[in-house]
Amino acid sequence: MRIEDSRVALKFKAEREKQVKHHRELTIIWTSAVILFSMLLSYFSMTSDAVRALERKVSWGLQFSMRDSLGRTPHLDQRLHVIMFDDSTVEIFKRSALSIVEWASLLQYLDSHNPAGIYIDKIFGLLDDTEQEIKDAIPIFKKVRSPVSVGTFTTSVQIPGRDLVDGKDRKFSAK
Repeated sequence: MRIEDSRVALKFKAEREKQVKHHRELTIIWTSAVILFSMLLSYFSMTSDAVRALERKVSWGLQFSMRDSLGRTPHLDQRLHVIMFDDSTVEIFKRSALSIVEWASLLQYLDSHNPAGIYIDKIFGLLDDTEQEIKDAIPIFKKVRSPVSVGTFTTSVQIPGRDLVDGKDRKFSAK
């Protein structure tokens, strides 16, 4: 092997190593760009009301159908009673929210059947009842002996699509 051939080989090897290093750098840059773009696209699609509505209509229905077809639908315990305030109830009441007195009466009625507990999965609005209605409801609430849990929570991070509620507002003061 001649000296010139070994120099050419070393030069070729150095050029190849330089190309591999450059290729790795480009791969890292493009991968980072794709991940960043995907994250931004996901963020904007999840905060879009239209995308979330489409997800609810299409994806959730498919998930429930698939769960049913796979035989994975959970069976309710016979001791569990589910009472729903659905669209047909809204038609009867001509409104979608109960007053505080109606809530108190409903809880008192449920409590009269001696349940192990009452769980309410409801998103509540603001307390729009009058001071007198609240005073009327308090004695009814005090009669309820069953534990009552409400399916609501607070978070320090705003949930996309939910209105931000200022807890320091005087509407939320407990009097």
